[in-house]
Amino acid sequence: MKESVKMLLFSLILIFLFVPNSTFGQKQSTIDAKKLAATNSLRIISHVILQLENKAHWNKNSTFQEKCDQSSEVQTLRCAIKKAQIEITGKFENRTPFMKIIRKKIRKYFFFRQGVHPINSFNTNKKTTHKELLFLLDSVKTELE
Repeated sequence: MKESVKMLLFSLILIFLFVPNSTFGQKQSTIDAKKLAATNSLRIISHVILQLENKAHWNKNSTFQEKCDQSSEVQTLRCAIKKAQIEITGKFENRTPFMKIIRKKIRKYFFFRQGVHPINSFNTNKKTTHKELLFLLDSVKTELE
């Protein structure tokens, strides 16, 4: 009995090592998923920049639980990100590597404006200017490139 179990394990190991698309072969799809996420992140930040590059299209007054009107030209930073994510990927996700980069940049350049909810707090802070908003978005885009 023990010998047959050893033989079975040995056979399974050989299959996993030499069959290219075995269950261990999911490496290729993982790489493709990461590449797609990176491409989407770059498209999303470019879309956000396009939405907010005109100062008249930036709404500085936001709340954390605000309802985002996707059809409005005037957007807060959070709503612009949400709108871009939905248009590019079909869904909004708050905890993605892309969103982590935005929060990291806010923490790096605007530490005292990050609050409990960094994106919302940065957007509504009375010291935040449109020029700083665009600087933030450009630094995120540069990191993604």
